[in-house]
Amino acid sequence: MLVDGATPPRAEPALFDAMLAGWRRQQVSRRLGSSIIDGRERVVRRFQEATGGWPWSWTAAQLEAWLARVLDGAGGPGR
Repeated sequence: MLVDGATPPRAEPALFDAMLAGWRRQQVSRRLGSSIIDGRERVVRRFQEATGGWPWSWTAAQLEAWLARVLDGAGGPGR
């Protein structure tokens, strides 16, 4: 854990994790089940890994290409 106000050596992974944590809290507040939340997070993390980029640089074209590859293969993006 970082001291308040400290910047991690690589800010992008920490920012990405913080964004996902905030999204998780929002979903919990909507009373969604942990299996749904965990599955959604897995999909987002898989997409991030596939693109090598961060959400603030993703494009619709990247998502469409990734979904086409995933859906042609293992049966869905959450697997």
